[in-house]
Amino acid sequence: MIISKLETERNETIMAKLSFAGGVHLANKKTLTYDKSIRLLKAGAEVVYPLMQHYGEPAQPIVQVGDRVLVGQKIAESAGEVSAPIYASVSGTVSALEERSLITGKKVMSLVVENDTQMESVSYAPVKPLSEMSNQDILDAIKNAGVVEVGNAGMPIHVKCNHATPEKVDYVILNAVQSETYGTAEMRLLLEETDKVMKALRIVLRLFENARGVIALDDETPHPLLRRIANMVKDDARISLKKVDSKYPQSADQQLIYAITERKLSKRKVATEHKCILLNVETMLAIYYAVIEGRPLTERVLTVSGEMSKGPGNYRVPLGTLYKDVIKQTGGFQEKSTLICGDTMTGLKTNNFKAPVTKISAGITGIQTEEKAQFCEGNCIRCGRCVEVCPARLIPTKLCDAAEQKDKEAFAVYSGQECWECGCCSYVCPTGRELTQTISAMHKGIAQKKRSPHIHAGNTVLGMVFAAILAMMPVLGTSIAKYGLGALWTVLVSIGTALVAEVGYDIYKKKFLVFDMTTLAFGFLLGLSLPVGMPLWLVALGALLMVVLYRILNPLMGKFSLNPVAASLLVLSIVGIFVLHGQHWVMASSSLIAPLIGACIMILAGVTDLRIPGYFLCAFSVILLAFGGVGIDFTYLTTQLTLSGTAFFAFFLLPEYQSRPCTILGQSVFGLTAGLLAGLLWVLKLGMIAIPVSIVLVNLLSTTIEEYTIPLPFGQKSKSVSEKSIIKKTETSGGEQQ
Repeated sequence: MIISKLETERNETIMAKLSFAGGVHLANKKTLTYDKSIRLLKAGAEVVYPLMQHYGEPAQPIVQVGDRVLVGQKIAESAGEVSAPIYASVSGTVSALEERSLITGKKVMSLVVENDTQMESVSYAPVKPLSEMSNQDILDAIKNAGVVEVGNAGMPIHVKCNHATPEKVDYVILNAVQSETYGTAEMRLLLEETDKVMKALRIVLRLFENARGVIALDDETPHPLLRRIANMVKDDARISLKKVDSKYPQSADQQLIYAITERKLSKRKVATEHKCILLNVETMLAIYYAVIEGRPLTERVLTVSGEMSKGPGNYRVPLGTLYKDVIKQTGGFQEKSTLICGDTMTGLKTNNFKAPVTKISAGITGIQTEEKAQFCEGNCIRCGRCVEVCPARLIPTKLCDAAEQKDKEAFAVYSGQECWECGCCSYVCPTGRELTQTISAMHKGIAQKKRSPHIHAGNTVLGMVFAAILAMMPVLGTSIAKYGLGALWTVLVSIGTALVAEVGYDIYKKKFLVFDMTTLAFGFLLGLSLPVGMPLWLVALGALLMVVLYRILNPLMGKFSLNPVAASLLVLSIVGIFVLHGQHWVMASSSLIAPLIGACIMILAGVTDLRIPGYFLCAFSVILLAFGGVGIDFTYLTTQLTLSGTAFFAFFLLPEYQSRPCTILGQSVFGLTAGLLAGLLWVLKLGMIAIPVSIVLVNLLSTTIEEYTIPLPFGQKSKSVSEKSIIKKTETSGGEQQ
């Protein structure tokens, strides 16, 4: 059935997807479970009800050891306004009131019930027709049913609704987005119980008369489900359907609110401060059952999935059921599986399957191995990937440095408390650095790191280096074709000397860093940046100087202040003027096309992008056209770009990770400044040394540029947050965690 034009206009469905800056696109493996209907599982012989399975005060038990309980019977009541009652999900006898472990390992007081398997239920009191219920009646029904943010933070829904001023809330958002790898429980519930979810959304909208309802679905949602929901809401002026990008963490409150409303929500604020109420699908269903049928919250729908699962699917599980019973009934997992409670990015690796399923529990994912474990953690190479993907617009590498040094002031200065621990930075880090885990430990004031995310993008430093070397091959080929075998000898001497120097350094330090191939790539790059006629002894001297700069001088300065290849090239260029009695064209100037081919290889491999090279080439070209003395002559411009080797230097030399800013704006300023300097020096007839001089100069400005281009954290209007208050808050929360 084709969606009508009216429906498309009203609901803005199947249109451009909404998104946010940062985030990562994960592999979609939802097909393992999406097409399978939800199955009901039975509780095991022992059922455990933790009294703390919601935000706020733990519930207080109202049954004693030896009492018999029925399905739907209240066994613990709210201990205060921010609390929620707990109801039995099986019939049986209370056997203990004792501490039991949650899936996190934390022990909390729990009621233990011996399941008699009879599933005898209480008779629920009849409820008023919805038309006769007041708003307070609705909130009371939700409160009495123990409805909390299911599978989320566990905030009691009556508290969440009461916290908001009804007339000021203008959005009620149904979060049906599952942006991680395997989870499909929300989509499956929406597919099977669409009518009830829609009725629940209208119930919540009744509480907030000025609000619009928005159903948020990601662009990987099956089209039949999109059409069904669009048809259901097409005649409702208060409800619209929005399609959002499926990238992770789109399902997080902050990202979803921004995608729908363009309002930026700080971590220190709640959604109601931005006039929004967010509820997921399962929470909506719990509201429906509480208000329409008077049924309390006694079960969860969990996704059991992963390539190692023998019975992937979505399962309706009675609360209190032990995870081991869930695993047994779903067929278990293959040997040598890594089991995660949750999904691959935020889940918790655990073997504690005697823990019970609670209102805020996650499903179980079985993967073959923790891909993260395949990557040895190395030093930061300042590639800036963590900055690009951070949805909170932070500098994860600086936060990690501060956390490792236990520097609370630096951690506060870089807005560490705004980190949501989504795992995007660790996912993309080519050195395998545990950024999220280290920042998380700083948040909690403890030494132990949480083990997530459990997957990795797969990019490594070695892979990036190989891609760079491959990208330089076309330039080497055109150089040999134009200048003869002398070009090859220059490159080989540069590479050979650099590797020998690296091995000598490694033997002295007893750290064999030569195997990361970075020095080989630097030697290759230096060789292509030199004139063919340069004496080989001078080439070797330059390669030796490059390794000294790279391994010794820069670290001694406390940071990588200079691009080692550019600095060595500058020295060789100055010396070469006297040795060669003038300047000679470098090998990289042999072609304009070859560097561009290499650039395409590096861009496709994710080694670089157009940000720095683009700004550099644009600025350089503008200066040449404006002050070159020939006017707007693009033939002249092309000739100058080729002769100067500017395209090669722009893509291969200038963006060197460790001597550039890691901030996104900083890289733009960096490239623009370098291009302006290079163009001015070229116009001033400095010739071939114009490019290395401009790169070295902008390297010296790199730290300053980075400091002045630190992005404003997501949802923060200024950087005037009191550092002392943040530090004090960190110390307090850390003490409580301990």
